[in-house]
Amino acid sequence: MHKRLIFISVLALAGALIACSPVGVNTEASVSGSNNSGASSGSNNSSSGAAVSTQVDTAKLAAFESEFKTVATTPKGSVKCLFKALATLEDDLELGKAMLTIVFDSRKITEDSSSPTGFKLGNSELFLVDQIVKKPQIVHSYIGGSVAANYADHDKVNLPLSFPAEDTVVSGLKVDNSAEVEGATEGRVYVQSNGKDIPTPINMAKNSSSLWKVTPTSISSIATGVKTATNNDF
Repeated sequence: MHKRLIFISVLALAGALIACSPVGVNTEASVSGSNNSGASSGSNNSSSGAAVSTQVDTAKLAAFESEFKTVATTPKGSVKCLFKALATLEDDLELGKAMLTIVFDSRKITEDSSSPTGFKLGNSELFLVDQIVKKPQIVHSYIGGSVAANYADHDKVNLPLSFPAEDTVVSGLKVDNSAEVEGATEGRVYVQSNGKDIPTPINMAKNSSSLWKVTPTSISSIATGVKTATNNDF
């Protein structure tokens, strides 16, 4: 009788151990499935994120190039195209950079067969573009934006640039628009920012197609800071 009780107890213990064992559950497959699910989830999250486009709107670029060929036959027309390109940087960086390669003197930028214009900006130009993009008030100050409104009243459509007249003196600087001298093939014109005391010189040269191309280093003068609105509150 005693032996029979021991035998029954052993059988009960064995049954309990079997019941507790994860029989029929492939734990390795389960972990693998969990990992795959995570990888899939990560992939979905990545694909659902907003991608930064590096593509240039070729239709808009072609329209700008056509406009440039029409208006850049004068120095001031070229400057207007320059500021149209600079203003575009804020909304479409890649298009704005491509537009600049049309405006700039191609002898002073880098050839690039993969670019829609055949040229790309160099490191120096890209650095200045970065400064301008970080402080959009700079460009806004040239196209109608006022200090009092923190340049929010700028006009990207009409681009109301202000060109100081020849021989006028502004903050001690005598304006010399040498590019507008009859027969000139190179020179500069000045443009006034509402946020700067001294007008900005834009250097340029006329190519064989009689189009005025801007010297890329000219944007270093544009990229300098502008005044901020005075806070009279107390």
